[in-house]
Amino acid sequence: MKVAIIPPLGGVSLAEGDYHLILPQYIDSYKRSHYKLFYQETEGYKILDNGAAEGKLASNDRLMEVACEIAADDIVVPDILGDAGASYRLAMDFAHIAEDYDWFNYIGVVQGRDRAEIVQSIHLLMDVEYIKILAVPRHLCQKVHKYIRYDIVEALYEEIKDRFDSIHFLGSSAWAKEPVVLSDLPMARGIDTSFPAYMGMEGFKIGIDPWTPRPRKYFKETLTPEGERLARENIDKYRMWAA
Repeated sequence: MKVAIIPPLGGVSLAEGDYHLILPQYIDSYKRSHYKLFYQETEGYKILDNGAAEGKLASNDRLMEVACEIAADDIVVPDILGDAGASYRLAMDFAHIAEDYDWFNYIGVVQGRDRAEIVQSIHLLMDVEYIKILAVPRHLCQKVHKYIRYDIVEALYEEIKDRFDSIHFLGSSAWAKEPVVLSDLPMARGIDTSFPAYMGMEGFKIGIDPWTPRPRKYFKETLTPEGERLARENIDKYRMWAA
C-alpha cells in the first residue's frame, strides 16, 4: 500500500515519492509558493483532496481549476463529514462536472455516523457511475471504532470488488499501526498522512512514543535539521508498516 505524506508548507521535500495528496487551500493561482511548485513539478500519482476534512471545502470551480494547475490524476469528490445523504447529493450534483472533465479519475468519500450509515453510503456511491475509487476517511474510526475501516471493507469486499478500482484511506487514525492491517486488504491502494512528519518535528518516534494529535500550527512550522531527521526516520518506518 502506498503512502502519501502531507508535509508542512515549509518542508515539502518530506513528501518526495511516487504517491501524493494535495490540499487545494494551499494552492494559490496568483502566487508562487514552494508548495504549489513542488506539486506542479513532482512526478508520481497525484490525488487532489477537496479540503472538507480540514474544514475548507473547495468550491467545484476552484477544485477543477487546481486539478488542472497541478495535473492531478484523481479528484476527491466534495463531501460532508459524517453525513452520508448530503455527501451522496453533492456527488450527484458533481456529475456534470465529472462528465466535462472526464480525463480525471474521481474518488467518492464514504460517510456515516454508524456502521449502518457507512454501509448505506457505500451502496449509494455504487450508483454514482463516474466514481471509480472509494475513499474511507479517518474520522470514521473516531465516530464508530478504531477497526471500522478494515472491518467494513473486508465485510463488503465481494460486493465492491468489481464495482470500484481501488480504495484510498483518507488520513491516519489514532491507531498508529492501522496501515499494517489496512495493507492486507486486496483493494487497498494507499493512505495519506501527516502523522510521521509532525511526530518527528515534535521530537517523537512513531512506534515508540505514544500517538499525539497533529499540532494546529503544523502547516506553518519551520522544519529544523533535527526535526527533519526524525521525520524522515518516521516516514521510512510508516512506509514499512504500509508495505
